[in-house]
Amino acid sequence: MGIARGRRGMLGASLAGAALASSPLRAEQPLRLGLLLAMSGPLARTSQEIAYGVALALDQADRRVAGRPIRVHVEDTQGKRGRAVERFVRLVQVEGVDAVIGPTGSPEALALRDAAHEMGVPLIVPNAGASALSAERCSPFVLRASYSNEQLCAPLGTWMAQGAQGRTAYLLAADNVSGRDHAAAFRKSFSGAGGIVSASPSPALAASWRGINSCRRGPPT
Repeated sequence: MGIARGRRGMLGASLAGAALASSPLRAEQPLRLGLLLAMSGPLARTSQEIAYGVALALDQADRRVAGRPIRVHVEDTQGKRGRAVERFVRLVQVEGVDAVIGPTGSPEALALRDAAHEMGVPLIVPNAGASALSAERCSPFVLRASYSNEQLCAPLGTWMAQGAQGRTAYLLAADNVSGRDHAAAFRKSFSGAGGIVSASPSPALAASWRGINSCRRGPPT
């Protein structure tokens, strides 16, 4: 409950900031939001849940912020990086949105980071956990309302190495943005606490979600 309220509060604060940053002459004009999610494809279920959450937050605010009515424009990225950037540009240049909520996956988020930064349009990331967005690719125009991948596995590495100097671990992770972030965070904290990472699997093996990675018990459902 506390986490849910915190995320709704963060969304509200973000939208209020976007509204107040607009010219006073536009005070009665709608605040236009882009909802840029993978509404089709493998991430459709997660995207639908995010969309439901955004709708709930907007309904609770009577679809107004800083005195301005809110209008939402939805675009489907299909989980594709190129399409995500294309749809982002369309939302900004054609629909005239003031801010964009999205995307769902990390590859899309990394692709959108530069577009948001260069166009000066706030991008509110509700799910994608790419660690670089909070590190070397941090931007004042990108707000993370969810988590960073490294938050999930860094504590695990420290905990597993405690009280057992020289403990050895073998890492198996998916060969994608999230898998590499998880493995890197675990490796850094585990090694920093005295553990030893003995080996890593081949890329071909790591690419399979049918395996078990260092931060999950089984494949995502």
